[in-house]
Amino acid sequence: MIDHFPLTFKQIADWPLPGMTGPQQLQFSPDSGWLSYLAPERSSSQELSLWGFDLTTRTQKILAQPPRLSQLSPHEILRRERQRQSWDGITSYIWVAGTTEPQFLVPDETGFALGSPTTRPIHIRQSEGGLDAKLFADGKRLALVRDGNIQVVPIDGSAPPIVLTQGAQPGLTYGLSDYISAEEFGRQQGFWIRPDGAFIALIEADVRHIKPFPIVHSDGDFPSVEAFPYPLTGTANPICRLGVVPSTGGDITWFDLGPDAEYLAEVTWTPTGRLAVLHLDRSQRHLHWTLCDPITGSVHSLYQESVPTYVNLPAKTVFLSDGGALTTSESSGFCHLLAIDPDGRARTITQGRWTVTDIVDVDESNHSAAILATLPDARQRHLFKVDIGHGTLTQITDKPGVHQVMVSPDHQWWIDRHETLRHSPKVTLRHRDPSEQILIGQAATTADDLHLVPPEWVELAADDGTALFGALYRPSAGVAPHPLVVSVYGGPHAQRVVDAWALTVDLEAQYLVQQGFLVLKVDNRGSANRGKAFEEALYQRFGTVEVRDQVRAAAWAVRFADADPDRIGITGWSYGGYLTLMAMATAPNVFRVGVAGAPVTDFRLYDTAYTERYMGHPDENPDGYRKASVFSHLDQLPQSLLIIHGVIDENVHFHHSLRLIEAGIAHGIVPELMALPSSRHLPRGQNTRYAICKRRLEFLQTHLQKNRLGSEDDTPGADMPRH
Repeated sequence: MIDHFPLTFKQIADWPLPGMTGPQQLQFSPDSGWLSYLAPERSSSQELSLWGFDLTTRTQKILAQPPRLSQLSPHEILRRERQRQSWDGITSYIWVAGTTEPQFLVPDETGFALGSPTTRPIHIRQSEGGLDAKLFADGKRLALVRDGNIQVVPIDGSAPPIVLTQGAQPGLTYGLSDYISAEEFGRQQGFWIRPDGAFIALIEADVRHIKPFPIVHSDGDFPSVEAFPYPLTGTANPICRLGVVPSTGGDITWFDLGPDAEYLAEVTWTPTGRLAVLHLDRSQRHLHWTLCDPITGSVHSLYQESVPTYVNLPAKTVFLSDGGALTTSESSGFCHLLAIDPDGRARTITQGRWTVTDIVDVDESNHSAAILATLPDARQRHLFKVDIGHGTLTQITDKPGVHQVMVSPDHQWWIDRHETLRHSPKVTLRHRDPSEQILIGQAATTADDLHLVPPEWVELAADDGTALFGALYRPSAGVAPHPLVVSVYGGPHAQRVVDAWALTVDLEAQYLVQQGFLVLKVDNRGSANRGKAFEEALYQRFGTVEVRDQVRAAAWAVRFADADPDRIGITGWSYGGYLTLMAMATAPNVFRVGVAGAPVTDFRLYDTAYTERYMGHPDENPDGYRKASVFSHLDQLPQSLLIIHGVIDENVHFHHSLRLIEAGIAHGIVPELMALPSSRHLPRGQNTRYAICKRRLEFLQTHLQKNRLGSEDDTPGADMPRH
């Protein structure tokens, strides 16, 4: 319960946020006998343990506790950055069938440990220093990457590891994902064991030709430099090739995917024993599923899709026992189910002005699938059963809000993670027999429990008439007109305005409301899950449409919510930091104050895959890049600007902010800077979070509030956490 009014900076910086300690990374064991998940053992802990729920006895227990690590490896630090993982302890685990009972793999102090529902995890000898370990299905062997090469380790330690690849060196690795694949396509893996254990598919990633970006660490007596291979827009990408090797050792068979296979976005083994790879060309206008034969080395094109702008990756793809696949496509303008026959013929199954956001289950025996979709409202997610043959939809979940669902391998059990603006995520285990429902983890926290007021839904029109959805936090006290803070992200592949707990438990927004501010969040054109045309509004013109939509949002607040037109601020992080800068620079009469976190300042300084997907190659769209650069609009940038940036950010480099400050000085503009010496793109640690929220909120108050409202806890350092 939040029992202090107004909210203190310490409460705002505390993590995890209220109601966000529930089960995560839920999985069913291969035999559908256990449900497992990660959760802290105490609500105040940030360390995750592995829990198991026995579906037969309906009892739960801790299967594995957090390893006692002195420090994380550089690889693990960057893995957590790519996955935006803020927790400590066990942050990943894997189930396999095993020979007698299911087994799981978890990290331990020096390597990896093997456990089961009836045995405590035991350290695997010869796993020390390994990365990205995976178990063979029988639980007798372990594959991992060590020193850049793939090795197979016998679990019982009866023989030395088998080294499957040779020749790794700095910048040339086997079995690891490169930065672009992990960050921009979500492919965190670099090798895949065939279910029967006969072969391992692998990626060779070569980044030796990419100019390293220097990242300076200042946490010691003398600075050190991290050389990070970062492909800037318009420059060479990592060179990745796909191969397969027998798991007992032998020659690698490399597959020829053609000259346009620039990005290897997804790799998976199919039920027929072939390897499927989803690859895209450099422009990302052409998507291609190719099947590879591990015996002959031959390749076969299964499906292709081409568009004039860019192709989004499928929500999910499930390969079927007949050699076909069930996936999604946006060819109709909205993301819908697509069936691909073994001969490559494609058939759209669902249709309408709504979006499939996930395929959660495919039951081939019943010729049906389970999907999550944005019906009846793009701000919600519901579970539907789909008849694959006819496309008939049957809605399964009916409570408004956001549902996330997972189904057991035997299709008998399913998990419903349900949240709304008014209650935190609640995880319910459900059976095909609808009478049985079991709460997993703690009961949901409600807004009333915490004395928080959920935001109001807002709908307004863009300048072309397109409906925009927003959330308004309205103060109950204070004299109108109110100062307004517009909180933004605004970039592609993100949707913030959904019927989910995160909106309500945004304690910075709640704090500002308690201080008499209005806070407004609007998903502008370019954001996700409203159809391809809605997202493509930003194509080749970053920094234009999204600014106009946020200007319309601010004008709406002035007209309908008593916002003071002379006291409007804007803030955001990452793309939201960029949008903050562009809104201030191109609409300075609207946005007088801004706080930009980790902002891109010029997309010619960002990475290849993300930027070129939406903006095209710099040589093809020089005018678009010029207009999208903050440096092209510095003459209008207001003085009341605070930049917050991690010095060792390897995603949006600190270099962006330094260059902006340097250019600003030349224009007579000197933004304030809060540098975070030990932070990457996602700031971590209680003290860092405290410092950020305090500086950001005080800056907004100072510049937007004529008579700053304070409290005893606002005394500098009064509620500073001590460790």
